[in-house]
Amino acid sequence: MDMHTLKRTASLAKVNIDGQEEAMLRDFSAMAAYGARLGTVNAAVGTTPGKAAPLREDVPGQSLAREKALMNAPEAQGEFIAAPRAFD
Repeated sequence: MDMHTLKRTASLAKVNIDGQEEAMLRDFSAMAAYGARLGTVNAAVGTTPGKAAPLREDVPGQSLAREKALMNAPEAQGEFIAAPRAFD
């Protein structure tokens, strides 16, 4: 990542990074380098490359009761969990 990309990303995210640009650029560069070292994981069914867990078969089971699903919802409207609009 270069300084222009960092400032553009911060602007789009509406994050003020004044005075922290150099440190953030170092941190993002270190994260990108670490991510590049991780490589890829082959998650094909029946294989376990490296330490990746094998995929399990997707089997339908007992559904959660609607009352229990809505029990901890911050707000519900009838049978649905209510959430504020994300987009107009």
